[in-house]
Amino acid sequence: MGEKKPSLIKCCELTNKTCELFQTEPFLGIKTRHTIFSYWKFSNLTEKVCTNCQEKWQREWKRLHEDKHQKLKKKWEEEENERERWYQRVVQKWINISCLYNHFKNAPKKLKIVCDWDEVIQPLEPKVYYELSEREGAYYNAPWWRPNGTPFAAFFRDFWPNAPIYFSDYGSHSIYTDKDIVNSCLPAKTEKGISYGLGTRSIKDKIDKIKNESDFYDHSPFLTIAKELLKLVKENKVEVIFLSAYDKRAFLNGDLRKKKIFSETFGKFPNCSLNLVGFDSEGHGQSKSEWIKENVPNCDVVIDDNPNILANVLKDNDQITVLSPFYPNIKHHNKVLLVKTSLSDLKKEDFKFE
Repeated sequence: MGEKKPSLIKCCELTNKTCELFQTEPFLGIKTRHTIFSYWKFSNLTEKVCTNCQEKWQREWKRLHEDKHQKLKKKWEEEENERERWYQRVVQKWINISCLYNHFKNAPKKLKIVCDWDEVIQPLEPKVYYELSEREGAYYNAPWWRPNGTPFAAFFRDFWPNAPIYFSDYGSHSIYTDKDIVNSCLPAKTEKGISYGLGTRSIKDKIDKIKNESDFYDHSPFLTIAKELLKLVKENKVEVIFLSAYDKRAFLNGDLRKKKIFSETFGKFPNCSLNLVGFDSEGHGQSKSEWIKENVPNCDVVIDDNPNILANVLKDNDQITVLSPFYPNIKHHNKVLLVKTSLSDLKKEDFKFE
């Protein structure tokens, strides 16, 4: 009586048979162990693996996935390092002031500074787009998008070379209008349930909703210019007039959020004040440069991220020193001094008047 043949194919035999399969069309040339194991798993060939080798198979499958994850992690880290090296090269090439405090601490007199709030004291535009992608957990086919879970510091750095905003004499605004759309990951109902695919959607309303949230500034970090400016304020080397624009169509009684965040921070110091300039549309209402010309024509310094506003200030008085936080791809007048800017560790608790 002949020996009974096993009912299951041995793992080594299964591996050999799979390798033979990958020598034929359309699998020709695909030989990686991860691909072979994937083929086993998704074609249910693992059911033929002998019981004694199941544990070994699972260990090998786990190891292959860990190796793949480590390779992807290494690739992401290399890409992140390259982005940081690029950013530092650009910063070194273009910035004029690496530290606002050091630049002004030895000024021969107490300086009168007119300072913007959004993008100078706290980030607005990058925070809005960051919140959009994080909350929706969606992939956006847009240059500003980064994977969910990206630290905001990295998102902030990478946002400005591809910033989807434009500038007017009144402020900065999203380029997305009612007719503009971007590709994003959209859910769709199918017979098997919900599936996701790339589709088009308008994001203007979503951007505006986040931007106008009542607690927006409470959850936005402070920038390094704010930290350095605070040191100058505490040493009474400067008088700071914060000047910020707001849209009357969204805030009929003025932007109370900015009044609140100011009162909790720089508003604690007698040498700081806040003025809000409202506008009705992109072509009507007083601009910030007009307000400066009318109210503080003798100021020493103006700090703003908006190239239009700074150019108009220089047109009215080219003796004023004009500064802007450095954001790649935003082009300024050649007299504008660019200040190195990033996220800081400054907290509300640090604004103490002693």
